[in-house]
Amino acid sequence: LLREVQKTVQRTLWERAGAFPGGAGLQQGGDLYQLQRHLRRRRKKNQHQEAGMLETIAVGGVWTRARRCEAYPDTEGGATCPRCGKANETLRHRYYECAANEELGHSNNTQIARKARTALDSEELEHFWLRGIPPAEWAVQLDNGEDERRAKDIFCTTEEAQAAVQRGQRVEADFVFTDGSGGKAATATDPRLRRCGWAATATDP
Repeated sequence: LLREVQKTVQRTLWERAGAFPGGAGLQQGGDLYQLQRHLRRRRKKNQHQEAGMLETIAVGGVWTRARRCEAYPDTEGGATCPRCGKANETLRHRYYECAANEELGHSNNTQIARKARTALDSEELEHFWLRGIPPAEWAVQLDNGEDERRAKDIFCTTEEAQAAVQRGQRVEADFVFTDGSGGKAATATDPRLRRCGWAATATDP
C-alpha cells in the first residue's frame, strides 16, 4: 500500500514538473540521479552559484524574454534576445542557437547542439535537452529490490531438508554456513548498478 501511495505521489509531482517550460515528456518520469551528483560536486567545491543555476534550469525556473512576455505582455524590450537581438529568446535559442554563444566558447555547430536542434524539431526529449533531466526509462530501475533480494534456494545435505526448504518450511541443522560477495559490481559509482550474491548451506554432522 505504501509503495502504491509513493508511486501516485511521484506521478503527480512529475506531471506538475512537466507543465513548466521545457518539461514536455516529464509526465512519464525522469531520472534525477546524475543531477543530484552534479549538485553535490559543485557544492562540495563551494561552487554554489553554479549549483544554484543548475538547479534552476532543472526545475524549470529559467525566465527567458519569451517566457516573460508570455506572462507579462508589456515587458520592456519584448521577447527579443538581449544578447544577439536577432530572434526571440526561448530556451532553445538561448542554449543552442544564439550567435552570442560563440563569445562564450560554446559553438552552435557542435555535434551536441546539432543533435539537440534535431531532437527539438521533432519535439523529442524536450526535458532532456532544455532541463537536463534524462527520462526514467534510460536509467537502470529495480522494483525496490524485491526480485533481486529474493532467496532462490538454500542448499541442504539431505533430500528431506531440501524438500522442506522448497516448501518454505523451517529446517533444523547442526551447522549453517553463509557467504556473500559483490565482486567488482559492488563498487560501482552508480549504486543502481551494484549487485551482490550470497549463499547459505545447512548441514548435519
